[in-house]
Amino acid sequence: MSEAAPKLQQSPMAAREAFYRETLIAAAEDVFARCGFQAARMPEIARKAGLSLGTLYRVFAGKDELYDAVHRTRGEQIRAAAAGQIEPGRPAVINLFQGIRAYIEYFAEHPGYLRMHLSSGTAWALPTGFETTAQMETWQQGLDLMASVLDAAIEQGDVIRDDSRILARSIFALHQVRLAAWMEGDPERKQDKELLIETTLNALARAILTDAGRQRLRQAGLLTGEHV
Repeated sequence: MSEAAPKLQQSPMAAREAFYRETLIAAAEDVFARCGFQAARMPEIARKAGLSLGTLYRVFAGKDELYDAVHRTRGEQIRAAAAGQIEPGRPAVINLFQGIRAYIEYFAEHPGYLRMHLSSGTAWALPTGFETTAQMETWQQGLDLMASVLDAAIEQGDVIRDDSRILARSIFALHQVRLAAWMEGDPERKQDKELLIETTLNALARAILTDAGRQRLRQAGLLTGEHV
Protein backbone atom coordinates (compact mmCIF):
# COMPACT_ATOMS: atom_id res chain seq x y z
CA MET A 1 0.00 0.00 0.00
CA SER A 2 1.43 3.36 -0.98
CA GLU A 3 1.79 6.04 1.65
CA ALA A 4 -0.60 8.97 1.54
CA ALA A 5 0.89 12.09 0.05
CA PRO A 6 1.87 14.59 2.75
CA LYS A 7 -0.34 17.65 3.07
CA LEU A 8 1.16 20.78 1.66
CA GLN A 9 1.84 23.28 4.40
CA GLN A 10 1.28 26.98 3.90
CA SER A 11 4.53 28.92 3.75
CA PRO A 12 5.19 31.37 6.59
CA MET A 13 4.85 34.28 4.15
CA ALA A 14 1.51 33.02 2.80
CA ALA A 15 0.24 32.39 6.33
CA ARG A 16 1.23 35.92 7.34
CA GLU A 17 -0.51 37.44 4.32
CA ALA A 18 -3.66 35.40 5.04
CA PHE A 19 -3.57 36.65 8.64
CA TYR A 20 -3.21 40.26 7.48
CA ARG A 21 -6.09 39.84 5.07
CA GLU A 22 -8.44 38.30 7.65
CA THR A 23 -7.49 40.90 10.27
CA LEU A 24 -8.04 43.80 7.88
CA ILE A 25 -11.40 42.44 6.70
CA ALA A 26 -12.61 42.14 10.30
CA ALA A 27 -11.42 45.66 11.12
CA ALA A 28 -12.92 47.11 7.94
CA GLU A 29 -16.24 45.43 8.66
CA ASP A 30 -16.39 47.21 12.02
CA VAL A 31 -15.42 50.62 10.61
CA PHE A 32 -17.74 50.38 7.60
CA ALA A 33 -20.59 49.32 9.90
CA ARG A 34 -20.07 52.32 12.20
CA CYS A 35 -19.14 55.00 9.68
CA GLY A 36 -20.51 53.89 6.32
CA PHE A 37 -18.41 53.56 3.19
CA GLN A 38 -18.01 57.26 2.41
CA ALA A 39 -16.95 58.33 5.91
CA ALA A 40 -14.69 55.33 6.58
CA ARG A 41 -10.97 56.13 6.46
CA MET A 42 -8.17 53.72 5.66
CA PRO A 43 -5.91 54.96 8.53
CA GLU A 44 -8.70 54.18 11.00
CA ILE A 45 -9.08 50.68 9.55
CA ALA A 46 -5.32 50.11 9.85
CA ARG A 47 -5.36 51.29 13.49
CA LYS A 48 -8.33 49.05 14.26
CA ALA A 49 -6.45 46.09 12.75
CA GLY A 50 -3.26 46.94 14.64
CA LEU A 51 -1.32 47.09 11.37
CA SER A 52 0.53 49.81 9.53
CA LEU A 53 -1.13 51.78 6.75
CA GLY A 54 1.59 50.50 4.42
CA THR A 55 0.63 46.90 5.20
CA LEU A 56 -3.02 47.70 4.51
CA TYR A 57 -2.20 49.14 1.09
CA ARG A 58 0.07 46.21 0.29
CA VAL A 59 -2.83 43.80 0.85
CA PHE A 60 -5.63 45.95 -0.59
CA ALA A 61 -5.11 48.58 -3.29
CA GLY A 62 -7.78 50.88 -1.90
CA LYS A 63 -11.03 51.30 -0.02
CA ASP A 64 -13.18 50.00 -2.88
CA GLU A 65 -11.22 46.75 -3.05
CA LEU A 66 -11.36 46.31 0.72
CA TYR A 67 -15.11 46.97 0.81
CA ASP A 68 -15.65 44.41 -1.94
CA ALA A 69 -13.46 41.90 -0.06
CA VAL A 70 -15.60 42.22 3.08
CA HIS A 71 -18.77 41.51 1.11
CA ARG A 72 -17.17 38.70 -0.88
CA THR A 73 -15.73 36.96 2.18
CA ARG A 74 -18.88 37.23 4.29
CA GLY A 75 -21.11 36.36 1.33
CA GLU A 76 -19.15 33.16 0.68
CA GLN A 77 -19.39 32.23 4.36
CA ILE A 78 -23.16 32.82 4.45
CA ARG A 79 -23.73 30.80 1.29
CA ALA A 80 -21.57 27.95 2.60
CA ALA A 81 -23.46 27.94 5.92
CA ALA A 82 -26.82 27.66 4.14
CA ALA A 83 -25.69 25.18 1.47
CA GLY A 84 -24.10 23.00 4.15
CA GLN A 85 -27.57 22.26 5.54
CA ILE A 86 -28.78 20.57 2.34
CA GLU A 87 -28.86 16.79 2.75
CA PRO A 88 -29.76 14.59 -0.24
CA GLY A 89 -32.76 12.39 0.43
CA ARG A 90 -34.17 14.61 3.16
CA PRO A 91 -37.48 16.46 2.56
CA ALA A 92 -36.72 19.69 0.73
CA VAL A 93 -38.73 21.81 3.18
CA ILE A 94 -36.45 20.66 6.02
CA ASN A 95 -33.37 21.50 3.94
CA LEU A 96 -34.94 24.89 3.21
CA PHE A 97 -35.65 25.79 6.82
CA GLN A 98 -32.36 24.42 8.12
CA GLY A 99 -30.57 26.54 5.53
CA ILE A 100 -32.57 29.63 6.49
CA ARG A 101 -31.85 28.95 10.15
CA ALA A 102 -28.10 28.86 9.38
CA TYR A 103 -28.41 32.10 7.37
CA ILE A 104 -30.21 33.97 10.17
CA GLU A 105 -27.82 32.56 12.76
CA TYR A 106 -24.82 33.78 10.77
CA PHE A 107 -26.12 37.35 10.69
CA ALA A 108 -26.98 37.23 14.41
CA GLU A 109 -23.41 36.17 15.15
CA HIS A 110 -21.95 38.88 12.87
CA PRO A 111 -23.88 42.03 13.86
CA GLY A 112 -21.19 44.27 12.38
CA TYR A 113 -21.68 42.80 8.94
CA LEU A 114 -25.45 42.85 9.37
CA ARG A 115 -25.31 46.56 10.23
CA MET A 116 -23.01 47.19 7.27
CA HIS A 117 -25.36 45.25 4.97
CA LEU A 118 -28.48 47.04 6.21
CA SER A 119 -26.97 50.54 6.17
CA SER A 120 -26.44 50.43 2.41
CA GLY A 121 -30.21 50.86 2.00
CA THR A 122 -30.41 48.19 -0.69
CA ALA A 123 -33.65 46.19 -0.89
CA TRP A 124 -32.63 42.56 -0.46
CA ALA A 125 -35.48 41.36 -2.67
CA LEU A 126 -34.34 43.35 -5.71
CA PRO A 127 -31.40 42.70 -8.07
CA THR A 128 -30.53 46.41 -8.16
CA GLY A 129 -28.65 48.94 -6.07
CA PHE A 130 -25.73 46.74 -5.08
CA GLU A 131 -22.51 48.60 -4.35
CA THR A 132 -20.10 45.82 -5.30
CA THR A 133 -19.80 42.95 -7.76
CA ALA A 134 -19.44 40.59 -4.80
CA GLN A 135 -22.87 41.58 -3.46
CA MET A 136 -24.53 41.00 -6.83
CA GLU A 137 -22.87 37.61 -7.28
CA THR A 138 -23.78 36.50 -3.76
CA TRP A 139 -27.39 37.60 -4.23
CA GLN A 140 -27.72 35.73 -7.53
CA GLN A 141 -26.15 32.55 -6.17
CA GLY A 142 -28.34 32.69 -3.08
CA LEU A 143 -31.43 33.19 -5.21
CA ASP A 144 -30.54 30.23 -7.45
CA LEU A 145 -29.91 27.97 -4.45
CA MET A 146 -33.10 28.90 -2.62
CA ALA A 147 -35.25 28.67 -5.77
CA SER A 148 -33.97 25.16 -6.50
CA VAL A 149 -34.83 23.97 -2.97
CA LEU A 150 -38.22 25.70 -3.15
CA ASP A 151 -39.00 23.95 -6.46
CA ALA A 152 -38.41 20.58 -4.80
CA ALA A 153 -40.49 21.53 -1.74
CA ILE A 154 -43.35 22.69 -3.98
CA GLU A 155 -43.33 19.38 -5.84
CA GLN A 156 -43.37 17.51 -2.52
CA GLY A 157 -46.49 19.45 -1.47
CA ASP A 158 -44.91 21.31 1.44
CA VAL A 159 -44.70 24.83 -0.04
CA ILE A 160 -47.53 26.73 -1.73
CA ARG A 161 -47.54 26.65 -5.53
CA ASP A 162 -45.97 29.84 -6.87
CA ASP A 163 -42.98 31.01 -8.88
CA SER A 164 -40.02 29.79 -6.81
CA ARG A 165 -37.87 32.81 -7.63
CA ILE A 166 -40.58 35.22 -6.50
CA LEU A 167 -41.00 33.18 -3.32
CA ALA A 168 -37.24 33.32 -2.74
CA ARG A 169 -37.20 37.09 -3.15
CA SER A 170 -40.15 37.37 -0.74
CA ILE A 171 -38.12 35.37 1.78
CA PHE A 172 -35.17 37.75 1.34
CA ALA A 173 -37.50 40.69 2.06
CA LEU A 174 -38.85 39.03 5.20
CA HIS A 175 -35.29 38.41 6.40
CA GLN A 176 -34.36 42.05 5.88
CA VAL A 177 -37.35 43.35 7.84
CA ARG A 178 -36.94 40.86 10.70
CA LEU A 179 -33.18 41.39 11.02
CA ALA A 180 -33.51 45.18 10.82
CA ALA A 181 -36.14 45.15 13.58
CA TRP A 182 -33.88 42.91 15.67
CA MET A 183 -30.96 45.34 15.26
CA GLU A 184 -33.16 48.27 16.30
CA GLY A 185 -34.62 46.46 19.31
CA ASP A 186 -33.92 46.23 23.01
CA PRO A 187 -30.20 45.39 23.60
CA GLU A 188 -31.13 42.67 26.09
CA ARG A 189 -33.60 41.13 23.67
CA LYS A 190 -30.88 41.13 20.99
CA GLN A 191 -28.92 38.67 23.08
CA ASP A 192 -31.64 36.07 22.44
CA LYS A 193 -30.55 34.70 19.09
CA GLU A 194 -32.88 31.72 19.35
CA LEU A 195 -35.91 34.01 19.72
CA LEU A 196 -34.94 35.80 16.50
CA ILE A 197 -34.60 32.48 14.66
CA GLU A 198 -37.84 31.08 16.08
CA THR A 199 -39.97 34.12 15.22
CA THR A 200 -38.47 34.39 11.73
CA LEU A 201 -39.05 30.72 10.91
CA ASN A 202 -42.58 30.86 12.30
CA ALA A 203 -43.44 33.94 10.22
CA LEU A 204 -42.02 32.29 7.12
CA ALA A 205 -43.97 29.09 7.77
CA ARG A 206 -47.22 31.04 7.98
CA ALA A 207 -46.40 32.80 4.70
CA ILE A 208 -45.31 30.00 2.37
CA LEU A 209 -46.01 26.53 3.78
CA THR A 210 -48.96 24.25 3.21
CA ASP A 211 -50.57 22.46 6.16
CA ALA A 212 -48.52 19.38 5.24
CA GLY A 213 -45.32 21.41 5.23
CA ARG A 214 -46.01 22.91 8.64
CA GLN A 215 -46.80 19.48 10.04
CA ARG A 216 -43.55 18.08 8.65
CA LEU A 217 -41.53 20.87 10.28
CA ARG A 218 -43.32 20.45 13.61
CA GLN A 219 -42.42 16.77 13.59
CA ALA A 220 -38.80 17.72 12.86
CA GLY A 221 -38.79 20.20 15.77
CA LEU A 222 -38.21 23.20 13.51
CA LEU A 223 -41.46 25.01 14.34
CA THR A 224 -42.84 26.01 17.71
CA GLY A 225 -45.82 28.00 18.91
CA GLU A 226 -49.56 27.52 18.75
CA HIS A 227 -50.23 29.91 15.88
CA VAL A 228 -47.99 28.35 13.25
